[in-house]
Amino acid sequence: MKSIAKSIKEFDSLGMLEAAFALPNQIETALKLKADIDELDIDNIVVAGMGGSAIGGDIVKTCIEDVSDVPMETRRGYDLPNYVNERTLLIPVSYSGNTRETLTLTEAGLNVGAQVIGVSTGGRLGDVLDRKGKPWIRIPKAPMPRAAPGYLTIPIFNILEAGGIASFSSELATVAKDLREIAPRYRPGTANNTPMEIAASLAGRVPLVYAPGAYEPAAKRWMTQFNENSKTIAHWGMMPEIAHNEIVGCDGGLRGAEHIIILRGDAEGETTILIEYLKETLTGKAGGWTEVNADPIKGRFGLFHHLMVGDIASIYLALMRQMDPAEIDAIIELKKRYEEG
Repeated sequence: MKSIAKSIKEFDSLGMLEAAFALPNQIETALKLKADIDELDIDNIVVAGMGGSAIGGDIVKTCIEDVSDVPMETRRGYDLPNYVNERTLLIPVSYSGNTRETLTLTEAGLNVGAQVIGVSTGGRLGDVLDRKGKPWIRIPKAPMPRAAPGYLTIPIFNILEAGGIASFSSELATVAKDLREIAPRYRPGTANNTPMEIAASLAGRVPLVYAPGAYEPAAKRWMTQFNENSKTIAHWGMMPEIAHNEIVGCDGGLRGAEHIIILRGDAEGETTILIEYLKETLTGKAGGWTEVNADPIKGRFGLFHHLMVGDIASIYLALMRQMDPAEIDAIIELKKRYEEG
């Protein structure tokens, strides 16, 4: 097997690994991207997005739901909820600005008078919002949309802060500081390297990623990063929901080709008993078991640590498989078919 250092040079064509390590820088840079808006008078919030541009909505919802009384959801696809109206804050997020589903939702929101504030590098979304006189935050570019989680997430926090909904600037600045201190542990060549060890353990195995609700967006992100970066199938589940269904399937259906990954931290709450039960009953049936702790980042913001570890692990796995983590040929081919017809 090639060394990781050689694989980086040969296969990481766009610098995806460095982009993953740049999450603290992205957070700090994005905190300065302020929304020039007045205080918002709204009943609900909808974030419209797809893929890497949508995960920010999931993250923000998870972080604010304990302090905000304004309902929030992330909408993927072509259809807006029927409740969207002039008292809805609609935040379309599209890295490129050309995501067909997000543009469709934006037009639908504008048609019903929703209060629209966008997040993008530009593209058609920027043009539409400029034409309609709607504000939007222009974010910096990254190697790929999925390599810009900080740029795509933090502006949503900024919009809510500017609108008087919730403020987390100080907490996010602390998260960036903590991540910068943690990140060197995960560089190639370091001992006890969690993402490297996870990647090595996944050779020939399917990752099953489970997390309590506070870290649910990170578990979902791990799955999609394994899909796109590592070019492998993966699965995620939320605790305690899996205690009502999936644990039965795991108990009778695991064949040793799976590797279970548990995202843990001080926000896991009452799922501790479930985690210990899973470890006791499934360790001998799955091909492997790994627990990743959010320490030292506390509370729901620990999901940012999980986010970074998952991104790095997925890229290490791609490099171990001698694949370019940036390559997404299947998605590009599908987009061509959309354009053709």
